[in-house]
Amino acid sequence: MGTSIFTGNSGFDVQKVIEGFTKIEGSRVEKLSKQTVDVTTRMSTLASLMGQAKELQDALGGLAAGAPLGIVGRQPLNVAATVGEKATAGRYNVQVTALAQPAQGSTTVTGSPTGTFASANTRVNVGEYAFTVNNKSYNFTLTAGATVSDIAEAIAATGAPVQAAVVNTGSGVRLSIVGTETGFSAAASTPELQMSLVPPPADPAELDPDSVAQFSFGLTQLPTNAVVKINGVDISRPSNSISDVIPGVTLTATNVGAVETFEIGRDTTQIPDNVRAFVDAYNSLRRAVNNQVDVAGGTDTSQLLTNDPVVRRLSRQLNDMLRIEGNSTSVRGLGELGVNISRTGTLEFNEGKLRATLIARPTTVTDFLAGPKGFGAKAEDLISTFANPLSGALSKRTFELSDEISKIEKQKLEAQRKVDLFRERLVRQFATLQSVQSQMSGLTNFLRANDSASKKE
Repeated sequence: MGTSIFTGNSGFDVQKVIEGFTKIEGSRVEKLSKQTVDVTTRMSTLASLMGQAKELQDALGGLAAGAPLGIVGRQPLNVAATVGEKATAGRYNVQVTALAQPAQGSTTVTGSPTGTFASANTRVNVGEYAFTVNNKSYNFTLTAGATVSDIAEAIAATGAPVQAAVVNTGSGVRLSIVGTETGFSAAASTPELQMSLVPPPADPAELDPDSVAQFSFGLTQLPTNAVVKINGVDISRPSNSISDVIPGVTLTATNVGAVETFEIGRDTTQIPDNVRAFVDAYNSLRRAVNNQVDVAGGTDTSQLLTNDPVVRRLSRQLNDMLRIEGNSTSVRGLGELGVNISRTGTLEFNEGKLRATLIARPTTVTDFLAGPKGFGAKAEDLISTFANPLSGALSKRTFELSDEISKIEKQKLEAQRKVDLFRERLVRQFATLQSVQSQMSGLTNFLRANDSASKKE
């Protein structure tokens, strides 16, 4: 039970009195705390709106890109074509008559019925090995006790553009060398200059000459260039990838085959998906904005952005976006592409209508949507003023609310400080009152005692 400062039925709980007064004084702190929660919730909503606005901006970027150049219709089987931005539309006949191949060679052991080494540990001649690739020397030296495996390791250490390995043929092993670069080197006029390996002569001082295998190296495949006939003209290149014949197009030969025809043009197959992505992103943002600004009367809007000027402006801009005209005189608005506005302000998409228009008038559709003056670019510029994470209106408004929270927190700290001081003052005052009450009680008792003594006399 709390301390009583009055006797009898007039007493009351000091602790409860102090808490009651403190609570009244602390009501401002509670209000400020609620303001912090409200503003934080609005900040979170703004961040969500900014993310949805960025998704809409990305979707509009897809519309602005329009229909990129690509292979239209049937893809060639024997050549892969990569179409870049600098390509132009056209029709081409292409035939791969030869693939680029690297040089390949292997060893033949003298006196061996199978021409193979007994194992990878078979000893070989020591000294300097003459090794040439594309008319460039990569000579190396082996020391006493060297084996076939040591040759492969020494070749790898030279940095020559080859891969050397000891392979098991089933009847023995051979040293196989394969070039890592395709094409016939014009600087190497003979097969030996394309790739050759000449071991040093046998060492006369060898105590056991029969244990050292003598071998020669020869090409099993000459390096060859790729030969591709394009519109009747033979094109020879050292690589199967050819990027300097058709502007903006890289052809990669994959198989030798018959003449094939392919066409480079605008690939409109992506447009329905891009329009669908725009509709979905727009509707997501539109609904989120509606949830903030279109609320029933009497609704508590302390945590909503109902009256926020930036969100109100965004709502109007979303409506204005749908009235943007593209760069086509034939297509006047989104409705002709199957995109219509519902009663709630969201979009409804009739994909069938868009596909039919693409078949009948593909150029007019791309003209309306794409390019720097098309619907996509204009609408993207509009929404970017809200979606930009640094300079966009939503971002700036978020920073403003963050500053507002900082101010509220400072006010709350100051208000709490005043409450704490008020409480301390009350405690001191009641302590003083209790001291006075105690003194009065002592005096009362003294007087009563004196009065009783006087009566007895």
